[in-house]
Amino acid sequence: MTDTLPASSSLIQILSGLDRLIYPSDCLLCERRFDRNDSLSVCPDCRNQLAHEPFATCPRCAGTIGPFVDTTDGCPSCAKESLHFESVIRFGPYDGKLRDAILRAKQLSGEILAETIGRLWVARDRDRFDRLSIDAIVPIPLHWVRRIERGYNQSAALADAIGQALGLRVGQGWLRRIKPTPKQYTQSASARRENIKGAFRASIRCRARGLRIMIVDDVMTTGATASEAARVLKAAGAAQVHAAVLARR
Repeated sequence: MTDTLPASSSLIQILSGLDRLIYPSDCLLCERRFDRNDSLSVCPDCRNQLAHEPFATCPRCAGTIGPFVDTTDGCPSCAKESLHFESVIRFGPYDGKLRDAILRAKQLSGEILAETIGRLWVARDRDRFDRLSIDAIVPIPLHWVRRIERGYNQSAALADAIGQALGLRVGQGWLRRIKPTPKQYTQSASARRENIKGAFRASIRCRARGLRIMIVDDVMTTGATASEAARVLKAAGAAQVHAAVLARR
């Protein structure tokens, strides 16, 4: 169940269903027609490419690691970093078909694609999600200016899809982004941490106290954004915060 469901989401799903009845299916990524026998809007070939994770990852930061790296205290990239979340899971590396999908999902027309990827992710990694014993999911919010520019928040659509697939509450609006920040991937690691300080605030709707929260975002670079969001949620009473990101740079 969700605290809030974007009004556009149900309408988009209805229109998408009508579209499938009238027109042959086109994959949202490769645009080839395919015989659709479920609600996923990408073809089998693109699904396989999206869901392919070729690397071992660090459980603390989701970075790519070698097969014999000791991650007891994190990997070499994150072991000395102070992070406010307990762990990160990712769908894959920021490369290839997944990178293309994330860039498309940032467009106004990308909401159905973001929801499709969320369902694919749960189908592949349900056991990993279940092991975290999550109580609620919270998407990383956009600042209102960027939200207007983009038309919707892709992380919110992703969180809704994951929440529906797992049967979990989605805390839309539990976090507010009160400070506009430069795009994080253009900044140095130290600049990212400085830029994101004070960027989030728990809203009066936040019901995180005592809960195990999973924050959801599309891309993680250093973890600074997720860490600041986790810090704010813990200050609001969250017992634990884990992160789920579509891709790790």
